[in-house]
Amino acid sequence: MGLVVLGVDRFLSEGLYRGLAGRRIAVLCNQSSLTSQLTCGVCELRGRGLNVEYVLVPEHGFWGLGDAGEPVPSYYDPVLRVPVRSVYPGVEGFDVLDEVDAVLVDIQDVGIRFYTYVSAALQVLEETSRRGVSEVLVLDRPNPLSGSVLEGPVLRSDFRSYVGYCEIPLRYGLTLGELSLYYNSERRLGLDLRAIPMLNYSRSLDVLDLDTHWVPPSPAIPDRETVFTYPSLALLEGTNVSEGRGTYTPFKIFGAPFVEPEKLCGRLNSMKIPEVLFRPTYFKPRYSKYSNSVCGGAFVHVINRKVVEVVKLGLGVLKALYELYSDKLEFAKTSGRFYVDLLLGTPNWRSAVMSGDLEEFVSAAREEAGRFRESAKPFILYS
Repeated sequence: MGLVVLGVDRFLSEGLYRGLAGRRIAVLCNQSSLTSQLTCGVCELRGRGLNVEYVLVPEHGFWGLGDAGEPVPSYYDPVLRVPVRSVYPGVEGFDVLDEVDAVLVDIQDVGIRFYTYVSAALQVLEETSRRGVSEVLVLDRPNPLSGSVLEGPVLRSDFRSYVGYCEIPLRYGLTLGELSLYYNSERRLGLDLRAIPMLNYSRSLDVLDLDTHWVPPSPAIPDRETVFTYPSLALLEGTNVSEGRGTYTPFKIFGAPFVEPEKLCGRLNSMKIPEVLFRPTYFKPRYSKYSNSVCGGAFVHVINRKVVEVVKLGLGVLKALYELYSDKLEFAKTSGRFYVDLLLGTPNWRSAVMSGDLEEFVSAAREEAGRFRESAKPFILYS
């Protein structure tokens, strides 16, 4: 197998871009939307004479300068030389779709349903369909978690939100190109949607197997290894426990001022969560939760990323925290619902964490993911 050739590389090198000559184009992208030679995809398109009218940007903006959840402004970017329109949280930016003939999607996701770039991409498909812009091209990129493992639960439709936009498993095991094809069919959007597949890519490859350069897709995923702990520790965003934002190792470290590191890690390691070890530690976030306060907590060490179950790991962390600190642990609500419910796409996790068996929940979620795998088969691009 040769070097992985990204969708954007094929689009440019094989002359596929010529099919959009003379068309007015909007591109959903950000700082991760680079070629294999680390050149800016939008600049490459403009350099070949394509009429890029607008750049659409998700959470954090094009350059990744926005904090988590912070509204993203629209502006004219002097480097890109294109107007930038925010589609986070999806208000004003979509109006410009009335002024274009085609939409390109080229952005790096992380293979987890609640990562908001997934929501942005799917919402762009919906708005493109609603506004009568039928032509959409998705320049495909790898799923950093690989496509060989899927983990539920599948989102319940009554828990749909911006951190759960589609009824798919939490770890959905598709590239964004495959997911877009699935969503176009499932929602009957009627788009003339084409995914430009990668070459030499296998769905068993994860981000540490790839020979392509790693560009952090968002500020809190600074390196490749964080991809494997982010899906688990992001569940802590719905609690009063720090998920490590404001440290140099976000989503690898977690804790709070009330946590006793040795006690917590002793409980977590006794749970024998497969292929994971927890190391007692202290940290002081520079911003976000408990800014400038000393937190006790744990550092998560993934021993074998190929078999780690990110849902089981995340629920195990919640369970240990609840068992040890139920009098101090708080679960945040948004719009009357627990935020963790929205992240997981179901409220059923609570009984497993607070009084029941994690394995029962994980097993049921695994079955849901298996059923989704069958429904997604017609849209698979890679073996």
